[in-house]
Amino acid sequence: MSSCCRFLCFICLGLSYCSYSAGLDKLEYLSENYAPFNYTDPNDGEVKGYAVELLNRVWQQLEIKPNPIKIYPWARGFSLTIHKNNTVLFSTTRIPSREVHFKWACPIYEMNVIFLGKKGDGIKLNSVQDAAKYRFAAVRSALGEQTLLDHDVPVENIFPAKSYHKSVMMLVRGRVELVAEDELTALKILKQTGQNIEDYEVKLRLSSGDLCYAFNLQVSDEVVGRFQEALNEVNRDKAWLKNLEQKYQLQQFD
Repeated sequence: MSSCCRFLCFICLGLSYCSYSAGLDKLEYLSENYAPFNYTDPNDGEVKGYAVELLNRVWQQLEIKPNPIKIYPWARGFSLTIHKNNTVLFSTTRIPSREVHFKWACPIYEMNVIFLGKKGDGIKLNSVQDAAKYRFAAVRSALGEQTLLDHDVPVENIFPAKSYHKSVMMLVRGRVELVAEDELTALKILKQTGQNIEDYEVKLRLSSGDLCYAFNLQVSDEVVGRFQEALNEVNRDKAWLKNLEQKYQLQQFD
């Protein structure tokens, strides 16, 4: 190869690398108030949580500066990420009905959806079909509602809420018999609102897959792949992850 050709190849590789790095730098991160994974701290207004700290470690691994994280209601963030290039939504549970809408980097954490009810209410569930006759609270367009719809629970029995707090409080106040929610979030809300955990029980637990970072489809495979490699590297640090789990009290119902 001539020196001229080698020089041109070097220039092309350099331009490719710059474009690639710029793609990572330009990503816009969208999230929601979904404690303990991502939420706005009411004391200082900072976006915090397990997934946020994990993301910061990924940025360090990629050697890029932290990007701003914008908080939206779930349905708004979901729609924006589908329609707007260079956006990333987290924490997003990867389920079959969402697969085609995004490119994915996983996992943040493995999730369970629960049907939560009150002890002593006489409700015993062996399957989702057993639950179809009861009234459910679930956040609109979020995992709990999608799980109910995927299992053919009648729409008229699903009472949509605008937030996870409101969905759980619908159960607390007796407006519904059950709430479909991820286990960690439901438990945290009950504790935050001063409820006696012993008054509630999991009627049914369903494995729902991984929490992930969901990328708009126009983001290049190269950029998503690079992000995934960095996430894999961070997830290999088991001691750090264990400390992070303890910090955010990622625990389940007994």
